[in-house]
Amino acid sequence: MAPPGLKFFLNPGISRRGVVPFGQESWILATVEMKGTRMGKPNRVEVVAKLSALFEKLGYTGAGMNEISAATGLGRGSLYHLFPDGKAQMMRESLAALQDEFSQSVVVPLQGDGDVTAMFENLLHFYREGERGSIWGRLILDPQGEQFKAEIQEHFNEWRG
Repeated sequence: MAPPGLKFFLNPGISRRGVVPFGQESWILATVEMKGTRMGKPNRVEVVAKLSALFEKLGYTGAGMNEISAATGLGRGSLYHLFPDGKAQMMRESLAALQDEFSQSVVVPLQGDGDVTAMFENLLHFYREGERGSIWGRLILDPQGEQFKAEIQEHFNEWRG
């Protein structure tokens, strides 16, 4: 037990400091690093990429805030600061990033000279030779996917040309 008046205190974002027992009657000042502590503003592009991977794997309904927090390394407060509209905004930004990647990889080669071979090669690359599923197809089957109907329709309209 610490001597009266001595308590642990927190130096936010850096470490936890306090007095801890050392032997029978003596005490030392200890510094313990806090796991997961990050300084600075999160990189939105990296966060959206992690969200995209999570939504591709678990779907919208399957990815709860605990999973989202674990995948991004951010607490709920930081997530809601970045995405004030919550999980729906996270999904919309993930869809926009994936749509941009898809467009550059698959749709652009068809424009201009209409390089169908490059399009198919890029399509295989985008879906990682079949290892990556379609997040848009997954959303169609998701019980809460209806709210993303406009984004899904936009994807298939662009794909259709």
